[in-house]
Amino acid sequence: MASREYGVVHTSFWTSADIRGLSCKAKLLFLYLLTGPHSNGLGCFRLPIPYMAADFRSHDFMVEEWLEELIGERLEKNKKDGSDNDSNNGSESDAENGSINGTTNHSKTLLIRYCERSEFVFIPNYLKHNPIANPNCGKSIAKLFDSIPENFQYFGELLDNWPPLLGGFRRV
Repeated sequence: MASREYGVVHTSFWTSADIRGLSCKAKLLFLYLLTGPHSNGLGCFRLPIPYMAADFRSHDFMVEEWLEELIGERLEKNKKDGSDNDSNNGSESDAENGSINGTTNHSKTLLIRYCERSEFVFIPNYLKHNPIANPNCGKSIAKLFDSIPENFQYFGELLDNWPPLLGGFRRV
């Protein structure tokens, strides 16, 4: 996996309607996904929920709640087992979770995709905001496709967001 020394966050991040509607914890998780140690130049990488929970020094169920806010729906495992991750079990106040009267403000736009089968995160607009600088960087990032497993359910969407297949590179 190609490692990066830094991640780009545009100042418009904070004024975007999609971001402003998120809880503080979901905003922090999204920043972590954009810039964290597991991310890469493709915006598609393996990141199991327990890894996120360990990095946040939190519980899996809390990270799942923040993740559900970013994906705009319940995780499949929580749909199946009927888990109620909306309750915070007294560990954090509603205000800390960014919720009002116990209900979290969910973003209308799906900011990320999370494939539970492969435990891969995909940030659809990642390359739009972090363009590939040149063909050599593009070749390096293209190698990341080899790390994506066959059971990754958003592979077609990832290809749709891959600029070299769509005709060239933007200069940065």
